[in-house]
Amino acid sequence: MSNLILPYQPLEPKAAGILADHLEQSLARLPQFGIAVSPAGRLPQAVKLLRSIQQANAYPTTDPELVRVGNAVKAAFNFVSFLDSIKPPGPPGVLEALKRALKGKLDDVGPTAAHRAQSELLVGVTLVGGGVRIGAPRPGKGKTPDYVAEVDTVSYSTEVKRPGSASAVEKAVADAVRQAREYKAYPSVVALDLSDLSSSPSVIRDVQAAEAQYEGTFRAAYTTARDYLLRRRADDGYGRVALLYCFAESFLWAVPKASPIPHSAMMMYIEVFPEASAGIIVDQSRKLRRQIASGFEDLGGRVRRLDRVQ
Repeated sequence: MSNLILPYQPLEPKAAGILADHLEQSLARLPQFGIAVSPAGRLPQAVKLLRSIQQANAYPTTDPELVRVGNAVKAAFNFVSFLDSIKPPGPPGVLEALKRALKGKLDDVGPTAAHRAQSELLVGVTLVGGGVRIGAPRPGKGKTPDYVAEVDTVSYSTEVKRPGSASAVEKAVADAVRQAREYKAYPSVVALDLSDLSSSPSVIRDVQAAEAQYEGTFRAAYTTARDYLLRRRADDGYGRVALLYCFAESFLWAVPKASPIPHSAMMMYIEVFPEASAGIIVDQSRKLRRQIASGFEDLGGRVRRLDRVQ
């Protein structure tokens, strides 16, 4: 398994304007991909909001305002990283996720349609950044996985889910397995965005305590997913699950001074199931794990901890 933890990084109000500039520059590249952005969309609105914070040199203090600003900060970091990682014309599956992720509002909370698309986008860009060739599945009678990832001669159905609570993790895994199973008899990757389990819109005074709490929440959630997959290995489709890929963008507001400061961290967990597809694809699955880890590091920056087993 691979476990990457990127430390919580604060963003001072003065830096919000720099982030706004980078986001605006990234949005200006979207026409190269054949994508138009509405000025009323959440990303252009994020640019305006971040610039207003720079001008005031302070973040707001009420929870609704913090939710809005937090979404702006996360979206800005994500989309700048995403658009820096892909080149025109762009992978088709990633572009579809990108179009849907541009929708929504800055006030959105939880696994909304736009946030789910943003999760798919992160997985797609991580795969591309790690050197994996990906494509959009061919339409069929039912639902299809989000991507087909190719490693050497092996194709992996890759489905991304974003559970909104710890109690929804097992259902998210089951839904992902079912979609992959109904598409083709490929080995599969179950990807879970656990961000909605590992963040808080409210102000926290002890960053270290919150960091430990959210790492624990993340660890418990991926353990639930892993154990569920192992319990159901004999069931249809579960024996083809080759990788479990869990990640979370953990976000919190801290008060080290007189006003709140946003802190964000990225967490990732990948496990290879060697027995998937009768054990004949273990080398390709381990290679895919390494490529995902590489792509994740490219998006997130400095890695605080990397543990590998197997």
